[in-house]
Amino acid sequence: MSTIKRAGRVAVVLCFSLAVGPAGISAAAPDPAAFLETAEVRPGMRGVAYSVLEGTRPTGFAVELLGVLGGIRPKGDFILFRALSDTLARTGIVAGMSGSPVYVEGKLVGAIAISFPFSKEPIGMITPIAEMLEGLSRIEEPPAPWMGVSRDVYDSFLGTFLSRSGDPSPWERIVPSRAESGGGRSLISLCASGWDPDMGPAFEAFSRRTGLPVPVAAAGGSVQGPAPEMRPGSALGVLLIDGDASLSAIGTLTHRRGDQIIAFGHPIFQAGPVALPMTAARIQAIVPSYNAPFKVGSAGPIIGTIRQDLRAGVSGKLGEVPPMLPVRIVLSGPSGTDHYSYRVARGVLLEPTLVAWAATNSFLQHGWRIGEATLDARLIVHYNKTCTLARRDRLASRVPATEISEQLLAPLPLLLANPFQRVVLDSLSLEVAYSTRLRESVLIDFWAEREKVRPGEILSLTARLQDHLGEVRQISVEIPVPERWRGRTLMILAGGGRDLTDWDKERAPALYEPKDLASLERLIRDFPDEGELLVRVYGEEDAVVLGDRELGPLPGSVAQVLGAAHKRGPARTAPNFRLEERRIDAGGAVRGVLGVRVRVE
Repeated sequence: MSTIKRAGRVAVVLCFSLAVGPAGISAAAPDPAAFLETAEVRPGMRGVAYSVLEGTRPTGFAVELLGVLGGIRPKGDFILFRALSDTLARTGIVAGMSGSPVYVEGKLVGAIAISFPFSKEPIGMITPIAEMLEGLSRIEEPPAPWMGVSRDVYDSFLGTFLSRSGDPSPWERIVPSRAESGGGRSLISLCASGWDPDMGPAFEAFSRRTGLPVPVAAAGGSVQGPAPEMRPGSALGVLLIDGDASLSAIGTLTHRRGDQIIAFGHPIFQAGPVALPMTAARIQAIVPSYNAPFKVGSAGPIIGTIRQDLRAGVSGKLGEVPPMLPVRIVLSGPSGTDHYSYRVARGVLLEPTLVAWAATNSFLQHGWRIGEATLDARLIVHYNKTCTLARRDRLASRVPATEISEQLLAPLPLLLANPFQRVVLDSLSLEVAYSTRLRESVLIDFWAEREKVRPGEILSLTARLQDHLGEVRQISVEIPVPERWRGRTLMILAGGGRDLTDWDKERAPALYEPKDLASLERLIRDFPDEGELLVRVYGEEDAVVLGDRELGPLPGSVAQVLGAAHKRGPARTAPNFRLEERRIDAGGAVRGVLGVRVRVE
């Protein structure tokens, strides 16, 4: 994995401890309570910045302030600076230095936040400390339950689930593209370990949308052992995924007030109130590059919680350890069974994407990349302490494993973004058994044994399925005819779950529009999977649909009270009310829809 070329980048990834200023620089001892206001900045002022170049100890280097760029972004300024370091003169401002505190005459000016690729000099921009202090004033705010997800976003997730498609990513629908800041982008250094190289396209798509960099390798993964003392200039990480693969945004602690800290000088996602794991970090090396030099680092133990993710930086509290979402993935295929475990950071913006990454990485590590396959997957989600939702999906695929995870996990963004009730995930497991044989059939014929039947008799039906190799097989279905069907003409449809549901959604759309969390749960749990042949028996009369329930034909007076006749009440009408449904395991995905009519005498 490699970084990608950009117009600008944010420097983030360090670790160090405050010491004396660099050789040749006369620096007053930093005063933790003293700040240099932006209005006091004058071109030519010199000071000291601190950043980790290796290990966990900060190194000081001289800087010169070049001036204030006022109004370069909404409600914010930047301070232009030049680094007077021989090392940085060779490398440029290194990605991983975001949050590096800058002091002039012992007063904190702000945090290094932006640099310019291909610059001939190590020139970058500082976020003023006055803007970053907002994070401390809001540090006690609770995390936002729904993170601002709108109803139309939820509706798009619902459409994706009903169509059984797996894209686009939740990020494409929730998160606006990151705007440029002063000619450069605010980028965080993401350090990763345990990821398959074929995860590159997923990371790059995420990077293009969010403005975050493509992850770089983290030597040795997470670092165990006691955390170093956290002080201005210390390396600080935000842990996004841990376990069989890890992913951390590593930056620098800018300012500390007791157990409260601010860092980075720019947002991670600009998600507002959050609860993300904060870690210490260690830097292994600096990787030189004309475009974007960066630091390779590893996250240390969790030491606190990031509580605010704002425009001018992140803030949090040391000592608090936020819960993460446990994710268990089991894959069984021709090469055996493998078990994978992860923990992912919580939040409706993060969980669907990070869990999909974990699943895709597990597929790739297991050895499955491309080729025909049939999957039998079971998703189990525990949430809100007492709730469990289980769903089975069977898919036939001719695409790489990297395109399957989001389809299997489509219930996650739908649950998390629902407009009815807050959903907090407690744990999740995904068990997938797959074979390299494609089991996919098309319904080519469907008929009834007789065109007329009587109540008490058996209605015999036959479906013929043809697979992609041309082999044909038959499935027989027997349905007892009850007395209540007497005198009715039945319309009987057979088909794959996706195709038959597309028809049924047009007949009775209200059945696929949940009105509360309970009906949404029922829809997710009961929605047909592609491995079933559905046989549905419909009557010719109109049905009354109340909520997500089909009540069948009702007396006119009852329908009038419910508002079905004039569409001003809670009920709606739908043609061809459903009398019965049978689901038959077809042993693989089924496509197509066919129908017959039968008269009950």
